[in-house]
Parts: sequence; C-alpha cells; structure tokens
Amino acid sequence: MVGTAAPLLDDSRLLADVLRAARVDTELLVVPDAPHSFNRLPLALADRVNAYARDWMAARLRRPDA
Repeated sequence: MVGTAAPLLDDSRLLADVLRAARVDTELLVVPDAPHSFNRLPLALADRVNAYARDWMAARLRRPDA
C-alpha cells in the first residue's frame, strides 16, 4: 500500500511491477492523497486499509497452492 502523496510512490509501483514480472501474487493498493506511512496514523482510512491488507494476506496463506 502506498499513498499518492508518499515520496515512495514511484518506487512502490516499480517494485509491484518487478514482483508481477517474477510471477509473485502482488497487489498494490494506491490510496489517493495519503501521505507516507498513513496506515500507522489513527485514522479510519488506515483501519480499513490495514484490514484489507490483513485479509488479502490471510487469503493467500490459506490457499492450497501457496
């Protein structure tokens, strides 16, 4: 996950592209107007994004082909 106001936005996109090219199950969640490390702030948005990320990872850990 990365915010569009984060200085690492381009790096995050590049890393996601490299991982996809290596056939790694990857999803980059780009959050509009969010700053760097927004998911560590006490915000409802951070709660929702972190819950999504936890669910995304848990689903992949449960897959039989993982």
